[in-house]
Amino acid sequence: MYMKKLTLCVWLILLAACHGSDDNESEYIPPTLGGDVEVSFGGSVSVITSSVSVSRAPINRATFDEGSEIGIYGMVANENNMGTIDWAYNTVLLDAMKNAKYTATNHYVTDNGVVKQSLVQEEIAKFPPKASPTSPEPALVFYAYYPYTTAVAYDPYGSPNAPVIPVNLDHQDMSNTPDYMYAKASSVVTTQPILLTFEHILTRLDFDLYTNIRDFGLVEGEIGSPRLKKIVVYQDKQYAASMSLAGLESLDPEQAMSPLALVYPNLDYVITYKTAAQNRFTGASFLLFPTCFVTKVVFTIVTEKGVERDFIVYQYVAGSTDPLKQELPLERGKITKLTVKYTREINPNATINGWAENINLEGFTIGDNNSNVTP
Repeated sequence: MYMKKLTLCVWLILLAACHGSDDNESEYIPPTLGGDVEVSFGGSVSVITSSVSVSRAPINRATFDEGSEIGIYGMVANENNMGTIDWAYNTVLLDAMKNAKYTATNHYVTDNGVVKQSLVQEEIAKFPPKASPTSPEPALVFYAYYPYTTAVAYDPYGSPNAPVIPVNLDHQDMSNTPDYMYAKASSVVTTQPILLTFEHILTRLDFDLYTNIRDFGLVEGEIGSPRLKKIVVYQDKQYAASMSLAGLESLDPEQAMSPLALVYPNLDYVITYKTAAQNRFTGASFLLFPTCFVTKVVFTIVTEKGVERDFIVYQYVAGSTDPLKQELPLERGKITKLTVKYTREINPNATINGWAENINLEGFTIGDNNSNVTP
């Protein structure tokens, strides 16, 4: 029987907010599924696990950049066994869904107020046909991850067929580290819409930097506003990690090396006066392994006097009761924010909010006269 072909695409729900009207936006019309049809996805990227819905997929974006690539696997199944098939069994993958590369476009549609983005691939993927009219309904079990790579290994322990994706942090420029995500299994027959939900596997460290000085340059020797040039986060050791599609990310705790510096260079962030209600985000987000142990955070600042100096804004000290010297709280899928006030005076203070509203280390003070600088 002739079936009308469907446009091959992936709809990713990235943020529950409407984009402004433009030529790329239209109303979403759900496809008609059933029989021997092409694969059409729906998907969502999970928000940070907290009381505040904040998207970070990728960082500070509501959608994937045009050209972003996602890898998808599709296991052959049927409506009777799709709930039991996983990577531990003799997995049969659909030919067109063996690490299939889907690419983000600049086309968006709106479905009940939710913006969805289209992803496409060149090779057409179709559900397997029914063997006979009385056979179980064909089904596929989907796994997906971001960003796409061809450097895929396979898990030799327990799930010998499971793809293992390398997770790499760009130590020299953390702005290049991608927001690694994966989608758990989604088992679907041809008569149902497909939904893939992506989860973040890393944690994120943000910085909120401001000053209580309205005008720099009025004091003798000052030449203008201070500028944040670089942030360096130090870990206790170098970590290795991978992302298995059979489960969550796996880390190698035995790989201990010399302390590793993670650098966010070339910021040139002007430190200006802002109220507490205003956004003071520096633009630097560090995506880190959730199990990592941060020992120190250093800001490189060109002061109001034109002198470049390094300031320690966080440093771990064993046994300390000072929140800014205790272990930095990090957790997969959550944001930890360190708030720093730049001032001419020394006036350190700190408070910590609970996990329900993310982690906020508040009120640490640095300045040109501050003694809390690196040796």
